[in-house]
Amino acid sequence: MQAGVRQYQQNLSALANTINQRSEAIQTLEKSSRLVESRLSTEKLLFEAENLVKQMRRQERRFLVENNADAADRFIKVGSMALELVSNSYAAPNIKEEVERLFQDYIEAFDVALASTATAQELENNIAAASHELARLGEGLQTQVARFKIGQ
Repeated sequence: MQAGVRQYQQNLSALANTINQRSEAIQTLEKSSRLVESRLSTEKLLFEAENLVKQMRRQERRFLVENNADAADRFIKVGSMALELVSNSYAAPNIKEEVERLFQDYIEAFDVALASTATAQELENNIAAASHELARLGEGLQTQVARFKIGQ
């Protein structure tokens, strides 16, 4: 039972750390998306990429709010399309390079948020399983104590 309690505490601590990491990842994600949007708003040759960023933002919110796995896949797909669009645009090479880097930062920030969300879900499942096991062990202990009292 002590091992179960210890495991439960470890999972709870890991979940708290993961939630903090996820919160930081979401802040970085927000900052990255704003940087991309800001840079694209000043570059008229990349108007279509600006529309793709808006689609990415929608998918980002769908994933973060609804935990929709399809939204995560769509975010990655639209991000790839945006990178290709920028790469093939008529924008100056230095602008393309800057915007591509901003997109990469945004996509990487999303990947971190995605990973921390998956880790948090796994830890939540572990905590639920551990709490059920502890409850089962507690019931067994109560039964043993009751039998002991009856046998006296």
